[in-house]
Amino acid sequence: MNILENIVTELSPEEFEVYCLNLIKSTSSAFEHAKITHNQVIKTYDGNYQLDGLIEFTHLGINYKAVVECKKYKNKIKRSQIQILYDTVQRVGANKGIFISTSSFQEGAMEYAKTHGITLLQIVDGFVMTVQNSLPSKMIINFCPPKYSFAMYNLDLKCPSGFVYEGRTEQLRDILLNI
Repeated sequence: MNILENIVTELSPEEFEVYCLNLIKSTSSAFEHAKITHNQVIKTYDGNYQLDGLIEFTHLGINYKAVVECKKYKNKIKRSQIQILYDTVQRVGANKGIFISTSSFQEGAMEYAKTHGITLLQIVDGFVMTVQNSLPSKMIINFCPPKYSFAMYNLDLKCPSGFVYEGRTEQLRDILLNI
């Protein structure tokens, strides 16, 4: 059961994309000067890519791009969906991929995202949950991360809820039930 369903069922897929991009923009003053566009089409040597969202900014004279994929789904996100995002990131010359969903992610999707540096976000019951803020595994030296990492932010996004968790999902479920 998707506990977010009651919150976003009235939104069309396009409205959900805009909703997610507005959440990203409102989370940090760092995005104050960033260009965040919805429904961006990028033409490359091998075709056109339609992006749910594109974040562009310059820092220290370096241009950065992040591709944002937004899915309002009831079923878990599959590895193949993360692979498509990673391929798009590569094809359009972006630095980062961000996948935002109302549903959770299959373990294979999370492993692939971790290996390829894709950030996974889930919107659940009034909170934005960072399922995985991924760095490519080749960048992790002598570090064994927990199976899943979560950070939860209240959707008003004025300040973090202060809840950060690292561990196994069974333990997280028990913690959330007691909050």
